[in-house]
Amino acid sequence: MSFLNNRWRSSLNALKGVEELKIYQELEFCEIFFRIETKNRYRIKTTDGKLLLYAVEHSSFLCRWICRSYRPFRMSIYDMNGNEAVRMKRRLACTSCCCFPCCPLQRVQIFSPPKRFVGTVEERYRCWLPRFLVKNSAGKVIFEIKGPCYASCPGASILAADFKIFDLNGREVGRITKEWSGLLRELFTNSDFFALAFPKNLNKAKKAILLSACFLIDFMYYEK
Repeated sequence: MSFLNNRWRSSLNALKGVEELKIYQELEFCEIFFRIETKNRYRIKTTDGKLLLYAVEHSSFLCRWICRSYRPFRMSIYDMNGNEAVRMKRRLACTSCCCFPCCPLQRVQIFSPPKRFVGTVEERYRCWLPRFLVKNSAGKVIFEIKGPCYASCPGASILAADFKIFDLNGREVGRITKEWSGLLRELFTNSDFFALAFPKNLNKAKKAILLSACFLIDFMYYEK
Protein backbone atom coordinates (compact mmCIF):
# COMPACT_ATOMS: atom_id res chain seq x y z
CA MET A 1 0.00 0.00 0.00
CA SER A 2 2.83 2.40 0.82
CA PHE A 3 4.26 1.75 -2.65
CA LEU A 4 0.92 2.71 -4.21
CA ASN A 5 0.70 5.83 -2.06
CA ASN A 6 4.24 6.89 -2.96
CA ARG A 7 3.59 6.29 -6.66
CA TRP A 8 0.39 8.34 -6.41
CA ARG A 9 2.18 11.24 -4.72
CA SER A 10 4.83 11.11 -7.42
CA SER A 11 2.23 11.16 -10.20
CA LEU A 12 0.60 14.23 -8.66
CA ASN A 13 3.87 16.15 -8.27
CA ALA A 14 2.81 18.16 -11.31
CA LEU A 15 0.22 19.89 -9.08
CA LYS A 16 2.72 20.91 -6.42
CA GLY A 17 3.06 24.68 -6.14
CA VAL A 18 0.46 25.27 -8.87
CA GLU A 19 -2.34 27.74 -8.17
CA GLU A 20 -4.16 27.74 -11.51
CA LEU A 21 -4.82 25.14 -14.18
CA LYS A 22 -6.22 25.44 -17.68
CA ILE A 23 -8.36 22.52 -18.83
CA TYR A 24 -8.92 22.10 -22.56
CA GLN A 25 -11.36 19.58 -23.95
CA GLU A 26 -10.09 18.12 -27.20
CA LEU A 27 -12.10 18.52 -30.38
CA GLU A 28 -13.67 15.29 -31.64
CA PHE A 29 -14.37 15.41 -35.37
CA CYS A 30 -16.95 12.60 -35.21
CA GLU A 31 -19.00 14.86 -32.95
CA ILE A 32 -18.61 17.85 -35.25
CA PHE A 33 -19.47 16.15 -38.55
CA PHE A 34 -21.58 13.15 -37.59
CA ARG A 35 -23.02 14.19 -34.18
CA ILE A 36 -21.70 10.96 -32.65
CA GLU A 37 -20.99 11.27 -28.93
CA THR A 38 -17.38 10.21 -28.34
CA LYS A 39 -15.27 9.75 -25.24
CA ASN A 40 -14.14 13.03 -23.73
CA ARG A 41 -10.45 13.83 -23.58
CA TYR A 42 -8.82 16.77 -21.85
CA ARG A 43 -5.41 18.42 -21.66
CA ILE A 44 -4.49 20.04 -18.35
CA LYS A 45 -1.94 22.85 -18.57
CA THR A 46 -0.40 25.66 -16.57
CA THR A 47 -1.30 29.25 -17.40
CA ASP A 48 1.86 29.52 -19.50
CA GLY A 49 0.89 26.50 -21.61
CA LYS A 50 2.98 23.73 -20.06
CA LEU A 51 1.22 20.36 -20.34
CA LEU A 52 0.98 18.74 -16.88
CA LEU A 53 -1.65 16.02 -17.13
CA TYR A 54 -4.19 14.59 -19.53
CA ALA A 55 -7.55 12.95 -18.87
CA VAL A 56 -9.43 10.24 -20.77
CA GLU A 57 -13.03 9.12 -20.31
CA HIS A 58 -13.84 5.40 -20.24
CA SER A 59 -17.47 4.65 -21.12
CA SER A 60 -19.49 2.50 -23.50
CA PHE A 61 -20.91 3.73 -26.79
CA LEU A 62 -24.39 2.63 -25.67
CA CYS A 63 -24.22 4.74 -22.50
CA ARG A 64 -23.00 7.77 -24.44
CA TRP A 65 -25.74 7.35 -27.04
CA ILE A 66 -28.65 6.76 -24.63
CA CYS A 67 -27.68 8.65 -21.48
CA ARG A 68 -25.82 11.49 -23.18
CA SER A 69 -24.40 13.95 -20.61
CA TYR A 70 -25.92 11.97 -17.70
CA ARG A 71 -23.91 8.88 -18.56
CA PRO A 72 -21.90 6.90 -16.01
CA PHE A 73 -18.19 6.75 -16.70
CA ARG A 74 -14.70 6.34 -15.33
CA MET A 75 -12.24 9.16 -15.93
CA SER A 76 -8.51 8.50 -15.71
CA ILE A 77 -6.06 11.36 -15.26
CA TYR A 78 -2.52 10.53 -16.37
CA ASP A 79 0.83 12.19 -15.77
CA MET A 80 3.26 12.79 -18.61
CA ASN A 81 4.89 9.39 -18.04
CA GLY A 82 1.59 7.64 -18.73
CA ASN A 83 0.98 6.74 -15.07
CA GLU A 84 -2.62 6.94 -13.89
CA ALA A 85 -2.57 9.69 -11.23
CA VAL A 86 -6.29 9.98 -10.44
CA ARG A 87 -9.31 7.80 -11.11
CA MET A 88 -12.80 9.32 -11.02
CA LYS A 89 -16.05 7.35 -11.10
CA ARG A 90 -19.47 8.76 -11.87
CA ARG A 91 -22.74 6.89 -11.49
CA LEU A 92 -25.90 7.35 -13.54
CA ALA A 93 -28.07 9.87 -11.69
CA CYS A 94 -30.46 12.80 -12.04
CA THR A 95 -29.69 16.44 -11.24
CA SER A 96 -31.31 18.93 -8.87
CA CYS A 97 -33.31 20.24 -11.85
CA CYS A 98 -35.25 16.97 -11.79
CA CYS A 99 -38.86 17.26 -10.65
CA PHE A 100 -38.43 14.34 -8.25
CA PRO A 101 -36.28 15.31 -5.23
CA CYS A 102 -36.15 11.68 -4.10
CA CYS A 103 -34.00 10.74 -7.12
CA PRO A 104 -30.26 10.30 -6.47
CA LEU A 105 -28.26 13.39 -7.45
CA GLN A 106 -24.92 13.71 -9.17
CA ARG A 107 -21.92 12.31 -7.33
CA VAL A 108 -18.39 11.38 -8.29
CA GLN A 109 -15.88 9.36 -6.31
CA ILE A 110 -12.17 10.04 -6.57
CA PHE A 111 -9.54 7.36 -6.08
CA SER A 112 -5.81 6.96 -5.95
CA PRO A 113 -5.50 4.15 -8.51
CA PRO A 114 -6.48 1.49 -8.35
CA LYS A 115 -8.78 1.58 -5.31
CA ARG A 116 -7.58 3.95 -2.57
CA PHE A 117 -10.55 6.22 -1.84
CA VAL A 118 -9.68 9.94 -1.71
CA GLY A 119 -12.98 11.83 -1.61
CA THR A 120 -16.22 12.79 -3.34
CA VAL A 121 -17.95 15.68 -5.05
CA GLU A 122 -21.69 15.60 -4.35
CA GLU A 123 -24.47 17.71 -5.78
CA ARG A 124 -26.83 19.31 -3.26
CA TYR A 125 -30.53 19.67 -3.98
CA ARG A 126 -31.03 23.33 -4.91
CA CYS A 127 -33.49 23.81 -7.76
CA TRP A 128 -31.78 25.79 -10.54
CA LEU A 129 -28.89 26.72 -8.21
CA PRO A 130 -25.71 24.69 -8.77
CA ARG A 131 -24.34 23.60 -5.38
CA PHE A 132 -21.76 20.91 -4.60
CA LEU A 133 -20.16 19.58 -1.46
CA VAL A 134 -16.53 18.48 -1.65
CA LYS A 135 -15.68 15.78 0.90
CA ASN A 136 -12.49 14.01 1.92
CA SER A 137 -12.04 10.26 2.37
CA ALA A 138 -13.56 10.42 5.87
CA GLY A 139 -16.75 12.02 4.52
CA LYS A 140 -15.95 15.42 6.03
CA VAL A 141 -16.96 18.47 4.02
CA ILE A 142 -13.87 20.48 3.07
CA PHE A 143 -15.27 22.84 0.42
CA GLU A 144 -18.55 24.00 -1.07
CA ILE A 145 -18.88 25.00 -4.72
CA LYS A 146 -21.56 27.49 -5.78
CA GLY A 147 -22.42 28.21 -9.39
CA PRO A 148 -24.58 30.90 -11.05
CA CYS A 149 -28.34 30.42 -11.24
CA TYR A 150 -28.33 30.76 -15.04
CA ALA A 151 -26.04 27.75 -15.55
CA SER A 152 -29.03 25.40 -15.92
CA CYS A 153 -30.99 27.67 -18.28
CA PRO A 154 -31.45 26.73 -21.95
CA GLY A 155 -28.67 28.18 -24.05
CA ALA A 156 -26.48 29.00 -21.05
CA SER A 157 -23.92 26.37 -22.02
CA ILE A 158 -22.30 28.86 -24.43
CA LEU A 159 -21.84 31.49 -21.69
CA ALA A 160 -18.84 32.03 -19.46
CA ALA A 161 -19.56 31.25 -15.81
CA ASP A 162 -17.83 31.15 -12.42
CA PHE A 163 -18.34 28.29 -9.97
CA LYS A 164 -16.86 29.68 -6.76
CA ILE A 165 -15.12 27.47 -4.19
CA PHE A 166 -15.65 28.28 -0.50
CA ASP A 167 -14.02 26.87 2.62
CA LEU A 168 -15.93 25.94 5.79
CA ASN A 169 -15.74 29.55 7.00
CA GLY A 170 -17.52 30.80 3.89
CA ARG A 171 -14.36 32.37 2.48
CA GLU A 172 -13.82 32.13 -1.25
CA VAL A 173 -10.60 30.19 -1.84
CA GLY A 174 -10.83 29.43 -5.54
CA ARG A 175 -13.07 29.05 -8.54
CA ILE A 176 -13.85 26.94 -11.56
CA THR A 177 -14.40 29.20 -14.56
CA LYS A 178 -16.01 28.09 -17.77
CA GLU A 179 -14.29 30.28 -20.35
CA TRP A 180 -15.53 31.52 -23.70
CA SER A 181 -13.96 29.37 -26.40
CA GLY A 182 -15.13 31.17 -29.53
CA LEU A 183 -18.49 31.35 -31.32
CA LEU A 184 -18.07 28.39 -33.69
CA ARG A 185 -16.68 26.08 -31.03
CA GLU A 186 -19.43 27.05 -28.57
CA LEU A 187 -22.28 26.64 -31.06
CA PHE A 188 -21.21 23.51 -32.92
CA THR A 189 -19.09 21.45 -30.52
CA ASN A 190 -19.00 20.23 -26.91
CA SER A 191 -15.34 21.18 -26.63
CA ASP A 192 -14.97 23.52 -23.65
CA PHE A 193 -12.27 25.51 -21.89
CA PHE A 194 -12.03 25.80 -18.11
CA ALA A 195 -9.76 27.51 -15.61
CA LEU A 196 -9.36 26.10 -12.10
CA ALA A 197 -7.87 28.33 -9.39
CA PHE A 198 -7.04 27.17 -5.86
CA PRO A 199 -4.52 28.03 -3.11
CA LYS A 200 -0.94 27.25 -4.12
CA ASN A 201 -0.24 25.46 -0.82
CA LEU A 202 -3.33 23.23 -0.98
CA ASN A 203 -2.35 19.57 -0.71
CA LYS A 204 -2.28 17.50 -3.89
CA ALA A 205 -5.19 15.24 -2.90
CA LYS A 206 -7.53 18.23 -2.48
CA LYS A 207 -6.35 19.67 -5.77
CA ALA A 208 -7.13 16.34 -7.44
CA ILE A 209 -10.65 16.36 -5.99
CA LEU A 210 -11.29 19.91 -7.22
CA LEU A 211 -9.99 18.95 -10.66
CA SER A 212 -12.52 16.11 -10.68
CA ALA A 213 -15.23 18.62 -9.73
CA CYS A 214 -14.36 20.55 -12.87
CA PHE A 215 -15.02 17.49 -15.03
CA LEU A 216 -18.36 16.84 -13.31
CA ILE A 217 -19.45 20.44 -13.92
CA ASP A 218 -18.50 20.13 -17.59
CA PHE A 219 -20.66 17.03 -18.03
CA MET A 220 -23.61 18.46 -16.11
CA TYR A 221 -23.84 21.91 -17.70
CA TYR A 222 -21.79 22.01 -20.90
CA GLU A 223 -22.12 18.60 -22.59
CA LYS A 224 -25.33 19.42 -24.44
